[in-house]
Parts: sequence; structure tokens; C-alpha cells
Amino acid sequence: MKGTLGVCVVLLPLLALFLAFDHPGLIFSFNTVTLQGIHYLSRPHDGILRQPLLLEDHQAAWTRDSLVAESAPGWEVQVSSADAAELASLARALAAKFAPPRSLAELSAGDFTLSDGLKLSVDAWVRATDPARGGRGFVMLRGLADIEPLGDDGQENATAQAAAQAAGPPLTAREAEFLFYALGLTMGLPGAQNRKSELLGHVRLDRAAASDYRAENRAAAGSGSASSHAPSSAASLRVRQFLTDERIEWHCDAADLVGLLALHQSQHGGASRLASSVSVYNEFLRRRPDLVDALYQPWALDTRGDGGLRWIPVQPVAAAGGLLRTFWHREYFRTAHEYPEAPAWGSREFEAYELYNAIADEPALILETRMERGDALFTSNHVVLHARTAYSDERRHLLRLWLTTEDYGTGLALKLRAWQARLRTLGRLVRAKITQR
Repeated sequence: MKGTLGVCVVLLPLLALFLAFDHPGLIFSFNTVTLQGIHYLSRPHDGILRQPLLLEDHQAAWTRDSLVAESAPGWEVQVSSADAAELASLARALAAKFAPPRSLAELSAGDFTLSDGLKLSVDAWVRATDPARGGRGFVMLRGLADIEPLGDDGQENATAQAAAQAAGPPLTAREAEFLFYALGLTMGLPGAQNRKSELLGHVRLDRAAASDYRAENRAAAGSGSASSHAPSSAASLRVRQFLTDERIEWHCDAADLVGLLALHQSQHGGASRLASSVSVYNEFLRRRPDLVDALYQPWALDTRGDGGLRWIPVQPVAAAGGLLRTFWHREYFRTAHEYPEAPAWGSREFEAYELYNAIADEPALILETRMERGDALFTSNHVVLHARTAYSDERRHLLRLWLTTEDYGTGLALKLRAWQARLRTLGRLVRAKITQR
């Protein structure tokens, strides 16, 4: 009897944990960056992909030329005036319902309903980002909202303003937050983005953080090499790039889907750059099939202090069920090696890192586009790399969501592989924690 009870004490929490990850929102939400990261990084994997994924079978294997060749840009969607008006009306109602002292944090999917027409539109937007459903991995929603400008900023978004007459007066920034968060609740499950467990992020310049970031870069450059640079006592609190106005290199965020809504765009710079990680992998495989195994090994990733660890081990590429899922972070893979206890790169891993970056930088693979005020961009972090050009307008301000949308398949075999991946991820995190004590 005691033995049975002991087994239950061990197994029931594990069962609850796996059910929670299989059915996000049923037991708990990903309201800490650790839980969010465990879900995203626990990608099922059943073997190294040795053959390229072709565009005719995988829309996520796009290139710049394949997008240009489309008769109508399928990645760019004009939001209808009816959908924009419904979302604007909803945003005003929710902002009034949750007026201070209540806040956005109290909002749940049960607090509102959408019309059947808008539900169909939202499903189409999600499908466009989902490679498992034939999507290319991203969608730009033009004119999602008509938002109040920041004074006389000279920015005109004709797309959004075309719907303004039907949608009513422009939304305030607070109303826009409710619109975007409600849309996120409809598309998936919002997850924590940082150590503060923020579910709705603000991407804008923090001058103090930007100054610290530049100082860190000068210190690293002065050391002669990133791998030999000893971090300061504050290294675990190092600055995340989105708080600066600097160029951001190729990366993925730790969520199935990242969404951005432009409240105010810079007049100079701040363009979004996208590249298919599937196409980068295809080209990597073509050039160096002998080196591809290195992409399936765990590499140290700088966390910038999120999750209570300085670095964590991350496998850049995973393949299962005919799909390729990639997590890439050009800068954080590099800066993780400033920590003396982080595992050193082997020569093959570093060569793979350099080659992957070089391929991603090739213009033939890159789509560069701008979001104007009221536009939204949703991107899959499994099949798309994203980056940003530097900008010069300190008023630039985007809202950001990290959304869980995937359950990695419904078949038992895929479920088992997903559970194995979670155990593997947890094991790696525990070992990293012990190393960093």
C-alpha cells in the first residue's frame, strides 16, 4: 500500500505537468518565462533531416524570389473594414469594462466573443503562420487598427484610415493594448516574455538600457575575443536588445508565435527583416551535408538573466513529423561563451554557427518590410528568423505578444516524442543549474 502511494505521489505531479503542457490553459498558463521556455524549447525530434524540404510541399520553404513571384502577396493581408470595426468596438468596450483600478492582466478569453466572420478571419491568420497547416510561417495584417498618432508625427497609414469611418475615432494606446491582447487570446495562449512575467510587452527605446548595452559591447570588444571576456557581476542582468535602438540580428523568440502591433513607427529605420529558417537549412544542407549534425547538438544560449540562469543548453534544430523547427539567436549563442562555466564550442559547432549566419545574411533569402501605425505582424518562431534594422526615432513603440499555438500533433507517436523532448529539456536545465551554482 505504501509503495503504491509513493508511486502515485511521484507520478501524479508528472502526469499533471505533461497534461498542462499538452493542454495549455487547462491547468496553468505559461505565466513565467521558465514555463514558457520549457514549452517552446521542448520540440519533438525523431532524427536528423538529410533531405531538403521543397517549396511545392512546404510553403515555409520560401525565398525572396518566391514571394515576389506571387501574383498577390499572400503574406500581406488587408484587414477588412468590418473586421477592423468589430475589433475597435471590442477594444473600447473592454478598456471601459477594465477601467482602472482594473487592468489588462485580468482579461481572459471568456470576457468577450467574436462574430463568426471575425473568427474565420482570425483562423485564416493563424493558419498562415502554421507550417503544420500549410502556412508559410508569417502574416502581415495591414490596417488592423486605427490608432491615435503621437502628436503631429507626420505618419499616415492610409490602410488603417480607410476603415476609420466605420470603426469610429482612432483608438487610444490603452484601447489598442486591449485590442491586441484580446486578439492574442483568440489566436493562442499569451506567455511570459521576461523575468517580470509580462504577457504584453512594449518594444521601445530605454535610453539607460541602450547605454548599458553599448558599454557592454565596448567592454567585450576591448577584451580581444568574446570567448575570453569575463562577465561582470551584473552579467546576469545584461540588456536585451529590444530595449535599444540598435540593429537586431537574426533570432527567434521563445514562443510558437510572436506578434507585433505598431503604435508608432520610426520615420527612419526600424524595418522588419524575415528569412525562412527552412530555406536557410536547405542551403546549409546543400553546401555542407557533413556539418549538419552539429545543428542538432545542444549549444549554450545566453538568457540575459531570464529564468534564473545565465545560460541554458538549446538544440538549434529539431525535426519530427515531416516538419523542421529551428531556434536561432545569432547574438545570444555568441555571448553565452563569455561565461567561463559555459561549455565551449567545438570547432564543428562554431563552423556551423558561422555558416548558418552567412547563409541567413544572403539577400536572396531576405524579405525586408515596414510596419506602419496600426499594422500587425505575426511570425512563427519555428520556421522564420526575424531581425530589425537600427532606427533613430525614440518614439518608436510596438506592442508584443508571445503566443503558444502548437501542441505538436495529435498522434500518440508525436505526443510521446513531445513528452520525451520535455524530459530532455528539463534534464538539460537541471544540469545547467547545477553547473552555474
